Amino acid sequence: MRVVNAVLLAVIGIELVAGFRSYRNVQQQPVAPTANTEGLPGFTRNMIMSSEVAMNPKFAEQWSGLGMVYQAFGFYDESVACFTRAQEISPEDPSIAYELGFALILAGKTDESSREFERAMELGHPYASQCWYFLGRNALRMDDPETAKGFFLKATSLPAARFELAKIAWRAGESAQAEHMLKEIINEFPNATEPQRLLAEVFDEQGEQHLASMLYLSSDRRFVALTSPRQEIFESIQQLRNVGNVKFVQTRATELLDAGKVSDAQEILKYEAGSEFHPVIWDARSDVERALGNIEEQIALLQEIIERDGLDSYRAARLGFALIGNEQKDEVQKVMTVGAALESNDEREVVADLYQQLANLASEQGNEDKALANWSEAQFHYGRKIYQTEDPSKAIDLFIQSAEANPETADPLFYLGQLFYELGELTDAQTAYEECLKIDPNFGRAIDGLALVKAIRNSGGEDATQPESAED
Repeated sequence: MRVVNAVLLAVIGIELVAGFRSYRNVQQQPVAPTANTEGLPGFTRNMIMSSEVAMNPKFAEQWSGLGMVYQAFGFYDESVACFTRAQEISPEDPSIAYELGFALILAGKTDESSREFERAMELGHPYASQCWYFLGRNALRMDDPETAKGFFLKATSLPAARFELAKIAWRAGESAQAEHMLKEIINEFPNATEPQRLLAEVFDEQGEQHLASMLYLSSDRRFVALTSPRQEIFESIQQLRNVGNVKFVQTRATELLDAGKVSDAQEILKYEAGSEFHPVIWDARSDVERALGNIEEQIALLQEIIERDGLDSYRAARLGFALIGNEQKDEVQKVMTVGAALESNDEREVVADLYQQLANLASEQGNEDKALANWSEAQFHYGRKIYQTEDPSKAIDLFIQSAEANPETADPLFYLGQLFYELGELTDAQTAYEECLKIDPNFGRAIDGLALVKAIRNSGGEDATQPESAED
């Protein structure tokens, strides 16, 4: 999954970060291969081309990621070229050898593929059984079942390898052995289609037509693949195509909306993404409905996302602001209150926006105490966002405002203590920690921070180990 995750990032245009260990090998950087995408659907072509640009491959991980993009869209020679370059940069990486081995299978280069799987094991690939499995498959492609059998026997921890051994036995006329092996696999994986179909053929050959018919009927209802390294890779490639395409379509639709081309965005979402539910696409569709002035349709789409895929702070904010546009302020308060309580580290700004809007609603209703409490929470979460992502000193005023607006909350004072400590303002840090503990005497991290600050001040020192981060 390491490579698949890297590629998913590449597809949505996020620059991958690689280790410095590869830097000295990439001073003279080759240009990435460019696929001939003529004749492909427009969005598929644009997605591949944008991946080539976004990756700007310099490091082994980036070359592997681009190789997976090409692999996902059927450009196997380009994929091999990318994995080969990755191996030149990181020749001791067993995962790259393994990935190159599979890319060579897709490119029809069986002998070269086998050498790479052998190389992966020599380099210490953690899943040797998968390498043996692919070596066995390659031997079958070379019409060498005896050699394949030897490889599969080294991979019997994999059900797919045992299934291949059963097929070899059946083709060799050893139907009793094949029957025994297939029954064991079916007992372990009762829903898998392939072993049931093969066992049906074995029974058919043995004259057990009744048993064969039952298995044929069972296996024909729907296809369920037997778990195998090959199947796992193909599923990952399909996932890459699906996720990448969805993200690309969403990005393009947003660009068109920003340019005022609402009908074009609508057409893209309709014809490129299809009608199958996907929360990202439904979210983009809601933006189109808003742009068209169809607020009720926008709300319906956002509600469907929440019903089918769950609620988080972002979705609560999206629905809440849509409800404001539809003058449904009572519902806004309910949705945003729930959403604000679902805070997470990567949604600090969204949570702050929710509290700010709740403060505005409370003020409109004449409930100034509630408005002030929500405004205090908004400043606190804006401060936490800045504390995490920007110059922490910029968050001080926000934490002070939060503490002054709601004197009964201890959290802003703790963060003030932490920030003053980081800035070397030990007197102010001690005061903030002490004020925090007046409100909550059991605030563990404030107790630790105060003890550390006092110890430093009593010793006359200014440097010490920093207390645990406020966000840990």
